[in-house]
Amino acid sequence: MDSTLAKATSRSCFGVVTGVCAGYATKKIGQTAAVVGGGTLLLLQGLSHIGIVQVNWQKVQSMFGKYTDLNKDGVTDAKDLLHGWAKAKNILTTEMVPSAAGFSAGFACGLFAS
Repeated sequence: MDSTLAKATSRSCFGVVTGVCAGYATKKIGQTAAVVGGGTLLLLQGLSHIGIVQVNWQKVQSMFGKYTDLNKDGVTDAKDLLHGWAKAKNILTTEMVPSAAGFSAGFACGLFAS
């Protein structure tokens, strides 16, 4: 019994540690993407405002929607976020079944850590 408990605990701890690391990395990558994306938006809008470039924002929005409508229902909404999370979680926890719950909890901790 002790051996089984030790294995389960070891797997859960492994899942939590890898989840925290993956969650923290995801947070930092997301922050970097937000800075780059926001900076690009500000730069384009500023250049557009002073007449150097002309941006077709309808086309930009259409292209953005094409990549963010993950469940292909024609609308980008919270359901797409949930669909994307389920897909990512499936990819990240494949072959980690014993420690998948620990990974999910660790991922959330890493994602929301300061």
